[in-house]
Amino acid sequence: MLEHQKIFRIFQLLARLRAPLGCTKADIAADFEVSARTVERYLSLLRSIGFNIEFQRGRYRIRSLNETRMQVEDLITFTLEEAQLIKTALENQQVKHPLQQSLLSKLYAMAEMPELTETVFDQSVSNNISLLYHAMKYKLQVILHNYQSLNSGTVRDRLVEPIRMYRYNRYLAAWEVEDGMIKEFKTERIEKVELTETRIRYTARYGNYGVDLFGMTGEKSTIVEMELSHRAFLLLTEEFPGTEKYLIQKHDHYLLKIPVYKWEGIGRFVLGLPGEIQIIGPEAFKAYVKKKIAEYSN
Repeated sequence: MLEHQKIFRIFQLLARLRAPLGCTKADIAADFEVSARTVERYLSLLRSIGFNIEFQRGRYRIRSLNETRMQVEDLITFTLEEAQLIKTALENQQVKHPLQQSLLSKLYAMAEMPELTETVFDQSVSNNISLLYHAMKYKLQVILHNYQSLNSGTVRDRLVEPIRMYRYNRYLAAWEVEDGMIKEFKTERIEKVELTETRIRYTARYGNYGVDLFGMTGEKSTIVEMELSHRAFLLLTEEFPGTEKYLIQKHDHYLLKIPVYKWEGIGRFVLGLPGEIQIIGPEAFKAYVKKKIAEYSN
């Protein structure tokens, strides 16, 4: 993993844990595409340097800290001693030191600033994202240098035709020339984007493809209709930006009517909230969820 990815991932995790409802282990594993055991190591690392991570109703969360005890200038820099403490904590994952509370106060406060993760993100991948948008505008092929794929376990260059960015530019849907199919690429795993002078050639094969808000691609979408509890509503809008426009409030619940291309994306969300969602239709989606529940039960 590239160094900037490691830093970004830590801040991403802190931001997720600072969300009003926190997040489940499955949420973290799916978002970072890692195993549950790796998630445990992430949480253990944060606990070892003093973060109080609560676990309630299957969700992990870091509670708010009263930032009024600190001055703005205290958040800007670390002292040399605090910097050394960070290094020791990351290397040894166990530390007890009088400066620990000062360090944690700064990290807690920083974790509550949403723009912090965006800043780290911008510094590490904004140039790549800018080049991808340029390529889409002028219909050019690009090379994704040293893309790290978890599916194939490889790190190699990919020649692609960018189609669409989504989930706040965290993901790219693109036609990979070599394999002749649409794939999803995570922007933080791209070391460098190189523009080519070759115009896109394969749009006839994917011109009708779209990407739904759950990251699934396809040519023909299907409307899924469900009733959501208030908790499910909060989690949906928090984890899948853009779904708000497909929701209607109905007294003590919310009605969702949303187009999807495949069941897998929205299915993972539904299966993660048993008892919080009632599927109205279509019947094919109900059957898919029932089948998955049966598989998990065996």
